[in-house]
Amino acid sequence: MILKRYVFAEWIKVFAITTAVVVGLVLVQEVYSKLDGLLSKGAELWEILFSLSLSIPSALPSILPVVLLISVLFSVGVLHRKNEITAIKAAGMSLGVVASPLMMGAGLCAVLMLLMNAVLIPWSVGAEDDLRRRIALRSVSQSEGGGSAPVGGSVDNLGFINFLEGRLWLIGQYFPMESKGASVSVFERDNGGREQRRIVASRAQYLGESAGWIFEEGRELFFDGVSREPYRSRPFDRLQEPGFREEPEVMLALRAKPHEIPFSLLQRVLAEYAGQESPEILPYRVRLYRMLLSPLSCFLVVGFALPFVASGVRANPMIGISKAFGMFLLYFLVSSIANILGARAWVSPVVAALIPLLFIGVASIPIFLKAR
Repeated sequence: MILKRYVFAEWIKVFAITTAVVVGLVLVQEVYSKLDGLLSKGAELWEILFSLSLSIPSALPSILPVVLLISVLFSVGVLHRKNEITAIKAAGMSLGVVASPLMMGAGLCAVLMLLMNAVLIPWSVGAEDDLRRRIALRSVSQSEGGGSAPVGGSVDNLGFINFLEGRLWLIGQYFPMESKGASVSVFERDNGGREQRRIVASRAQYLGESAGWIFEEGRELFFDGVSREPYRSRPFDRLQEPGFREEPEVMLALRAKPHEIPFSLLQRVLAEYAGQESPEILPYRVRLYRMLLSPLSCFLVVGFALPFVASGVRANPMIGISKAFGMFLLYFLVSSIANILGARAWVSPVVAALIPLLFIGVASIPIFLKAR
């Protein structure tokens, strides 16, 4: 136990330093991309610092395996350079004495990744959206005539299909900060694909899950199921539809790349397309399974990094470290190929998510047995 505590202490020191350095690099990148926009909108100092800190949780799940790899390589490299690995083996103990505290650290990283994906990242994304909205509203209110101007940027030609309830949405221009859209059309169809109703409005706004959508200054058309011709047209000033539960956040998520979507939102997107085998959805399914299985990568990182360093050349353990980095790059290459295979439906999303994990797991077994 003394030896295991010693190995864990050596690892945790390197892990903490490496995490601080990598997080610092992430913050530098965020400052470069966000600072000018925040200052132009009149953000206060605490708002800038808060916005920068909210970007850390979203970045951590992707950098944790890299940080874990670096910390294992250098902490075990120190043991190797001091000939402590040789002393452990000479005392009749296997490499498992070194591996067990590192695996415990990998378990802590895996639990942290699960908590971030399930709790911390959804909270940080929501908090950042609220902060951006508050800053934008204040900026508009302080400008001349800002009360009627749109807040924040806009998204052009936003479309969405609700397969479960048979609705097609077309929004000419959508303003995410206000949850408002301009030139909005909603087409309702029956199970046979025949149009039943159409709403065409100048403006529309999402009021929340309980209140649905409200449409302004438009026209409501009803279609005959047989002739497919409109038999009734009714203009309206305001039309509220509490049954329209389509979330703009889900609509916008399909505009983003799969790796840019947090776990909770990814689940909601795939729930909307449950049972649908659309090619556009396959990359998002692959990403979901990758995120669910990502904690296993922490254990695999230790599994292939440790034997490389421990069995390196005695005079120069950096050779083993270089081999481990090469294996890690190969893992990312296999992961990219697996993503392509899953996105093109050549393999199932589950298999695409498992391929890189199986590759690195199978490749590390003979290396670990030889190092023992």
